[in-house]
Amino acid sequence: MNRTLRSGAGRGARTPDAPAPARRSRPAISTGALTMGVLLLGALTLSPPSLGPLSPGSLMVSTTSPPADLHQLAVAIEARRLPDVVETYVDVRAERVVVTAQPGRRAVVAAAVTDARASVREAAAEPVRAAAGSPLVGGGAVCTMGFTGTQRGIPVFLTAGHCGRQGTTFTSDGRSAGRVSDVVFPESDYAIGVFDGGGPRGIVASSTVAAVPVHGSLEAPIGSRICTMGSSSGWACGTIVATDVTVRYGSGASAQYVRGLTKVDICRSGGDSGGPWLWGNQAQGMTSGGAGSHGPGCSGASGDQVAYLQPINPILAATGVVLDTTE
Repeated sequence: MNRTLRSGAGRGARTPDAPAPARRSRPAISTGALTMGVLLLGALTLSPPSLGPLSPGSLMVSTTSPPADLHQLAVAIEARRLPDVVETYVDVRAERVVVTAQPGRRAVVAAAVTDARASVREAAAEPVRAAAGSPLVGGGAVCTMGFTGTQRGIPVFLTAGHCGRQGTTFTSDGRSAGRVSDVVFPESDYAIGVFDGGGPRGIVASSTVAAVPVHGSLEAPIGSRICTMGSSSGWACGTIVATDVTVRYGSGASAQYVRGLTKVDICRSGGDSGGPWLWGNQAQGMTSGGAGSHGPGCSGASGDQVAYLQPINPILAATGVVLDTTE
């Protein structure tokens, strides 16, 4: 049976092992402490396989807020918009601010960031912006559908905001999926689409693992293992490295910043944008972007793999969307 659940509610989460522009501006739904040049990615198939259970057992670390002085330092570094810095965030466990430089520019960044509480590292590869992938197709982009819900009683779906403009019509598997009614990008990265007809609701579907029922949206702590589905890269799992991240997409005059993202240590590829992330049966958010050395569909992945997701609970709180759940 399907039911609806509001932001942050839900049963206790089970954590799975691996496998299994005219855009409307709105204030950011979260202020972050990480900056990075990144890859815009992709969403989720509309035809689920048979339902199956998830395996339990993932690492969980107690989540505490970063010390105020470290948070302030990270925000101050972010505000400087240093051109050679692609990522800045607070490492809660190490109690340090991590500043990531573009390849070959570590010495330059180290000379500019001299605070002893900051660690300067070098990225394995230049973060890139990627076109969205499949099978949610519309407006010249191919993405992945995220989660389903209702807004003022109307059936809707969520995906990445950079995937389309307001009014964009998406198709999936050659059939009409719906029309985008609301877009927030940059600052945040999400879009709401009004369903055109029916479709599976309250589940996350995959072509490689059993469909996963969604029970709620309890937020996973740093160190938790969470999983995602992308139309390009398929099903994959990784560990939450940081939260409240500010990411830089592009550079120079074309740079766009998205705040409040969650950082995970796996590869995502073009076409995965908007794809759903789960902690057991608990919805976490949708893919926004990533960075690292990889090929299409994350083939030949190596080096420093990074994915970013737009958390779902701030979206639910800001828009009044009620998440579809299944029991």
